[in-house]
Amino acid sequence: MLYSKAHNLIFGHYPKTAGTSMLEWFQRVFPDALVLDQRNYHLDLRAGLRRLHLWNRQRMNPFHHKPRVIGVVREPFEMLVSLYEFWQRCPNHPDPSCEIVTASRNYNFKAFLKLATDGHQVPRYEDFFALSHPGQSTVRLIDFDNLEAGLREALDTRDIDVDISLRRTNCSPSKRTDLSEYVEEAGPLMLDVHRYFAWYYTDGVRLMASGKGSPRLTVSYRPAFRTFARGIARPRAA
Repeated sequence: MLYSKAHNLIFGHYPKTAGTSMLEWFQRVFPDALVLDQRNYHLDLRAGLRRLHLWNRQRMNPFHHKPRVIGVVREPFEMLVSLYEFWQRCPNHPDPSCEIVTASRNYNFKAFLKLATDGHQVPRYEDFFALSHPGQSTVRLIDFDNLEAGLREALDTRDIDVDISLRRTNCSPSKRTDLSEYVEEAGPLMLDVHRYFAWYYTDGVRLMASGKGSPRLTVSYRPAFRTFARGIARPRAA
């Protein structure tokens, strides 16, 4: 998490949502930006505000001085695949004993998904960004698939006029992953992912900044998921 006191602006870094590119950009355009925890770039919003002494629990107002917050959200299944592949190919992790990191390296994708959702090892977006609290109106989330346009839209609503040019770093070597094999391996766990990340599919797709008015969900695996879901809803006759 980064904080610019001069602009009263926070960037919340949710894993595998272009965070490395966003961190580089944030520090370039806001030179006063501070990393709140060098050991954990993925602090959730509550933890970050406590570090800044801005989480006022007594008054039930977690955003007492109302810092403005931006973050990026990505289609959850695609994000989980990216996280799984990233931890497989990157040996360094601040906590190598972390259960879900170990699962990504030693077990199959289904075991990883079970830990992520049933085991609550990967936070929901609404929890990470404290969207259930009164100060959530200060949070502006950006569509991963329309990153620069969404970032411009989010900053325009906060009257911040800075350069918007992101360098894509820390990406998968093949860029966009073909998710069809992961969908097939996940099987019924696809429904668990949709239930666990229900906020994204019901509210997030309507609220996130995309620079295109009404955001659209354009993810390559969705036709496969619809086919899978129809099979669950209409099982074959015996």
